[in-house]
Amino acid sequence: MRILFFVRDITDCGGIQQATCNLIRSLLEKRFDIKIEIVSIYHKDETPFFEIPDIVNLTFLFNRRINLHNTGYEIKKRLGKHLKDKSFDYFIVQGSEYSNYIPSKIWKKNVIVCEHGYFGFGHTFGIHWRGVRKALRKATAIVTLTKLDAENFRRATKRNIDIRHIYNAVYYDETDSNCYSLESKKIVSCGSLTKVKGFNRVIRAARIVVDAHPEWKWEIYGDGYLKAYLEQLIKESNLEGKVILKGYERDKSIIFSNKAITVVTSDFEGFGMVLLESMYYKVPIISFDIKYGPREIVESFKNGELVNAFDCEALADRINYLIDNPSVRKKYSDYTIVSMQRFLSDKIADDWINLFEDLKCKV
Repeated sequence: MRILFFVRDITDCGGIQQATCNLIRSLLEKRFDIKIEIVSIYHKDETPFFEIPDIVNLTFLFNRRINLHNTGYEIKKRLGKHLKDKSFDYFIVQGSEYSNYIPSKIWKKNVIVCEHGYFGFGHTFGIHWRGVRKALRKATAIVTLTKLDAENFRRATKRNIDIRHIYNAVYYDETDSNCYSLESKKIVSCGSLTKVKGFNRVIRAARIVVDAHPEWKWEIYGDGYLKAYLEQLIKESNLEGKVILKGYERDKSIIFSNKAITVVTSDFEGFGMVLLESMYYKVPIISFDIKYGPREIVESFKNGELVNAFDCEALADRINYLIDNPSVRKKYSDYTIVSMQRFLSDKIADDWINLFEDLKCKV
């Protein structure tokens, strides 16, 4: 079985890159007859951020970072040339927007388009909007990250196209001694310092939490263009030393170890790898009830809680409740092991292999 993955930049440190590398690793561990190539549009770094097995072939169409909006024709041309004499069974597009760059001849083969955001992301006639419509017209299959988004895609087409949801995978090492500490007085949030992550809401909620529990701190891991704005907001809210911007951190154990609660305040999450990473370290979650990932990952009153979207007072209230009730936090922490079973790499690899076999039968 020969599989090609098509991505924007496999060297980057984003969620798509992590999901791609996790999936490749799990497939290779599951089946010895799989040969994989990654075709990356460009690379901004010399080496990939996430580990890629040595047996995976890696190809870059451009050796520099490019503006995708201005080079669509050239991307399609280079991709077509690269694939001209290649044989493969499945071509996996990592991101609906990149459907725009697939040459016509490739659509005649088994093309699987993976939605890493959600159906309605972006604006009408934008790159994502156009990519979704092209995938609905031409793809053999579309894979979404949640059940809810799969239904969105099904409602949008009358074609006999295989649309199913397959979660991103997490690797769980039973030898890891991740222990939840009831003594911790740290809350953690994680993500790029951009508008969509809503860290300004963290600061609003933190004002209430810190007033009630002045010994607690809230750490935010990530970097982005809103760093200076958030620093100023923290200062204006008299939360210096209480809400702390920790910067980008590669080591997940540093982010989640010895934390009491993980909080998600985003506008939306296509999936939300931070939720799985939090569960890996047995940290309870409080998230806004937003589309799409939190609704399917957070099991309310089992591994965490969902609160009304963008209601910072309600968010602070539930945080204060968990701070005051360590036995509830411990109950949520204990249940994370059960919650993670749906996302283990071995199961996700099986889901993908089942998709491959189903598509093979249709040829």
